[in-house]
Amino acid sequence: MATDTDSESEPWESGDNSDTNTLLSEMDSPSCSYWDFSKPNSSTRYKYLPVNVHKIQKQSATSEKQKENGKENKNTKTDSDQTASFGTTSLAKASESDRFRDVTDADIDSFLQEQLHKNTSKKTKSDLKIFQLFLKSKHDIKRNIEQIPPQQLDRYLSFFFLSATKEKQTNGTFEYEPSSLKSIQQSISRHLKDNEYECNIITDDEFLKSRQTLSAKSKNLKSLGLGNKPNAADPLTDDDLNKFYMKKVMGSNSPRSLINAVYINNNYHFGLRGVTEHYNLCWGDISLKVDTNGDEYLQYCHERQTKTRQGENITNLRKLGPIAVENKIDRTRCPVFQYKLFSTKRPETMKKRIPLFIFRLQRFRIITMNQKFFGTKT
Repeated sequence: MATDTDSESEPWESGDNSDTNTLLSEMDSPSCSYWDFSKPNSSTRYKYLPVNVHKIQKQSATSEKQKENGKENKNTKTDSDQTASFGTTSLAKASESDRFRDVTDADIDSFLQEQLHKNTSKKTKSDLKIFQLFLKSKHDIKRNIEQIPPQQLDRYLSFFFLSATKEKQTNGTFEYEPSSLKSIQQSISRHLKDNEYECNIITDDEFLKSRQTLSAKSKNLKSLGLGNKPNAADPLTDDDLNKFYMKKVMGSNSPRSLINAVYINNNYHFGLRGVTEHYNLCWGDISLKVDTNGDEYLQYCHERQTKTRQGENITNLRKLGPIAVENKIDRTRCPVFQYKLFSTKRPETMKKRIPLFIFRLQRFRIITMNQKFFGTKT
């Protein structure tokens, strides 16, 4: 069985100044036949996908059949039938009772819980566990914090902010970063709010002393040189991109390099963050367009929920989606060409608006030396 490096050791070389059609024809050469997902016998290549591709294919075939049946029924429908259908509002509109779903209190609680960001929920539980450990070890308190009266809870929070240290040493110290203590305070506030606590520890006067203690502690940590975010990632530079292309980590030389290029283009030009936004990106969210001069460009037209635009503020929208323009000087580094090439190699059954924009492809050599690709969602 070959590794990923084996698949990159057999690139498809092409001149840097070749036009799009030439490069596409080279990618479609026999040496690249394992790119071809459109063959009738290629359905077995998807059997290791984490999603049920066969189900998607079956649904697609069913929907197409329904469309054909709908067209036939429409053609055979008489004028009198059409007149009758327009005469009754029950066929054209849903009834008043059907307009509104049946919802219970449990449904509301479940829906609110589902809409919580998973990382936020996980962070809240982790921070709450730290504070409860402090109460148990230092004050022998085992009851839930929402059962503690405000005056006592304010006192315990002051003790906690002044005494808390990390479990493991990082960057030469056990002290928390100022932002870490603030986030713990916010996690405790979220938990209390969810449990209908009588006061707000961030705004109410009952918790003034704990807030003053946290502020003084943050100033003290800053004087020690903390709070400078030493683990922040460096931005991607043009030199980094040049190295990627020179070493063929990005480009159109192989399936791996092309997928890397599409991924980084989505990050670099459209501002997709981390894992979740790439994971939720659907095919069709990025559109290929042509301007008035006939130049092609990509535009991120259907932005979904992001870290800074959660959907709570309906006015917080991008007036115009970000774009990636065509590189006419070097088409091997052109995001438009890379998108078009990626589109030609994408299975037809996957050209639906589903969250499966990028595949991670791996090649396996078997005894017969046949080449197969199995796609997994990234």
